[in-house]
Amino acid sequence: MAVAILLLIISAIIVFIGMIANVSADDGYGSRWYAGAYYSGEPTQSHSIHSQITVPNSDPRPDEFYYLLTSIDDNAGSYDQIGLVANYGVWGLDYSWTTGDCANRTFHFDPKAMILQKGATYDLYMTSNNDGKGFFFEVYQAGQSTSEAPLWSQFVDNNSTAFEVTGTSLLHCGYRAYTDYEEVWSTHYPNGYPNFNFTFAKNEYYIEGRGWVPTKWEPYNITSTIPVPPEVHVEIKGNQVYVYQPYLASTPEMPVGILWSMVFVGLMAIVIFARRFRFLSK
Repeated sequence: MAVAILLLIISAIIVFIGMIANVSADDGYGSRWYAGAYYSGEPTQSHSIHSQITVPNSDPRPDEFYYLLTSIDDNAGSYDQIGLVANYGVWGLDYSWTTGDCANRTFHFDPKAMILQKGATYDLYMTSNNDGKGFFFEVYQAGQSTSEAPLWSQFVDNNSTAFEVTGTSLLHCGYRAYTDYEEVWSTHYPNGYPNFNFTFAKNEYYIEGRGWVPTKWEPYNITSTIPVPPEVHVEIKGNQVYVYQPYLASTPEMPVGILWSMVFVGLMAIVIFARRFRFLSK
């Protein structure tokens, strides 16, 4: 009997350790991977890039950080990005541009440029200034005319005159240039993924004399520090890029500590039952 009690105490300690490990897991896991698509059409230059994104109806988790970005090079050598950011419980707007060469590149960005409303749809633009001295980041409410004042704008004075509409760029250090992608840095669970599906809609670029031109895309994934979770997949429908993630992030794989604790407790229950059955059968 004393042995059985001792085993129960040991199993309780193991369960407690497993619970502590599980609590630690809730603090957010650092990771970095990309899932999205790159432009696969004919290379050209454009004075304006447009995409549209809808914010989910509920908040992101408070311990997660990830981006949904439209990215492209300009002809001044800057890598320019605009999109949605899940910033530790808040949906916001992020923009970024760069200075320096590939060996010494500096990102100028702001993941708190603007708070975005849950359930709202926004049109995102990067547009060259008419005087050829740089470009604007601009955000409009979906359906709002671009002849009206934008909800938010930011001018970048870098002497660029156009954007490089190409899938593979020498400007951006040999990486894909014109892209839509999800960039995940921190998730609630190990090897996790965001709890939402996202769509980059109305991807198009503007050409003088032709107007807005719909884009062509090819899906791609990039592993940086951990592999892209197999549950995440990208689909292309016309000029729209879909990043699908099933709602399984809320029911993650059971932590190893808890799993072994349950196995150990089960074995101890069997041992105790067997000893008691043997005692009663005497």
